[in-house]
Amino acid sequence: MHTVTVELDEYLCGGCSVASSSDGLAESRMAFFKEGFVLCDGVGDVPGGGRPMAELAVWECSRLLRAGLNAEDALIGAGRLISRASFLVESGGTTVLVGKFCSDGSIEVCSAGDTLGFSVGKGAAKPIGGSGWGSNAVTECLGAGRAGAPKRGTYGASRVRVNPGEWLCLMTGGAWRSVPLMSMSSICRDCVGAPQDAARYLAEAAKCYGVHGDVAVAVIERVVRVSSKRDRKALQRSGVRLRRAVVE
Repeated sequence: MHTVTVELDEYLCGGCSVASSSDGLAESRMAFFKEGFVLCDGVGDVPGGGRPMAELAVWECSRLLRAGLNAEDALIGAGRLISRASFLVESGGTTVLVGKFCSDGSIEVCSAGDTLGFSVGKGAAKPIGGSGWGSNAVTECLGAGRAGAPKRGTYGASRVRVNPGEWLCLMTGGAWRSVPLMSMSSICRDCVGAPQDAARYLAEAAKCYGVHGDVAVAVIERVVRVSSKRDRKALQRSGVRLRRAVVE
């Protein structure tokens, strides 16, 4: 099991990946930075075959987001790079979920394959940014011998706002297909630790539900900023359960 936690100016991010292979190296890769985030899950005909593609996609999406591109253009750019790399690794491919933190407080989310995002809060969880609830990693992923950048319709894009007391969960196919939405919501709501802990509990839940392949989960929480302790108490009285509040 590999965990990661990152604290940004406006968000707390935590991730957990569990490998199914004997070498302990998962096919999935993730990254968090001030412009956004990326979660990729490599797929291939042989164990580890999709790992280089996932690493390339994370690198290219990160580079393009830092250069100022939006989430959709970053995914398309990663698709072009993966297509060129497919000539060297014909059996390898990767699902991609990329997000950009916007200045208005919203998050652009774009995904190809069955790696999806979920908006979690108020006792419910709902998928966002997917190319379809039943999308399949093998037919919708980037690479795997395909030529050209992904075309509209093979990926999904949307915009979501994460409010105080809510989370954005990023999950690979094995995780979200196995963990019920209500359980997903309950785990985030009941977790009193950092987002990394919620990500680990979700990954462990997926394994408990019988997932045998790789599992990767990331949880993103918005930092609550208040001007005084009085404002913090007012938020708490309004029903917002604060795990972390910054008094400026």
